[in-house]
Amino acid sequence: MQGPPSRHATGHPAPPQAGAGPCGAPADQRGAGCNLFRQGRGCTLESISPTDLEFLYLGYKNGGSFDERDIEGSELGKLGVGRVLDSIGLLKGRGLLVQNGDNSFGITDAARRLIWDNEMPLWARILRVLSIKPFTQASITEYLGAGKEEVSRQLELLRKNGLVMMSPLRTAAGLERMFEMLPPGLEELEKADAGNTDLIMEGASGDVNAVLDDIEGLVKGGLADGELRAALLARLGRIRSMLQDGAAS
Repeated sequence: MQGPPSRHATGHPAPPQAGAGPCGAPADQRGAGCNLFRQGRGCTLESISPTDLEFLYLGYKNGGSFDERDIEGSELGKLGVGRVLDSIGLLKGRGLLVQNGDNSFGITDAARRLIWDNEMPLWARILRVLSIKPFTQASITEYLGAGKEEVSRQLELLRKNGLVMMSPLRTAAGLERMFEMLPPGLEELEKADAGNTDLIMEGASGDVNAVLDDIEGLVKGGLADGELRAALLARLGRIRSMLQDGAAS
């Protein structure tokens, strides 16, 4: 069953190059534009690079901290001492890393909230990763530490909703699925971080009645006219996609 066509089309993402961590991206390559991450209860735009993500992920997968030996044993060791110290210094200055008494470095609660905030639905955390740069499905799964099947399901829902684009990528390991976030994906991520998303993802199973119930809830919630119109149109579009999928199957 084929999903609805994407609302936006962009060029195919460039194939990964040799570099740090599972993404295989050049250490100094940054995602295009700003990325929205929630800090506590407020929302701020914060730019994070693939290298930043690698340092934070190194701490996350090691139980919350890393030391010099961990860096040397990872792809980050190829950056050189100067760049490693500069990167760590910047992350410390932004409150994402702290130096422990044993000279190791720990990721802070603010860093965990960037990618590993369990209060955010998985689809929103996937979009947060993709807001940094395009990644393969395997890399997304590895970074988030989530189940392969659930990540695959959420990515397919994001694709059907026109929020991400999937491109086949041939690598030495075989054919992989590369995902890139589209402009509507960033818009939906911003709404999710603000606690006001129009996208129905959690538990989405093609249940039209559930979408209608959601629309009814919006009307009863008494949103402002402009907000209500936009939200209702988004949900009606979702119903239309469900009906199209049903007709095509």
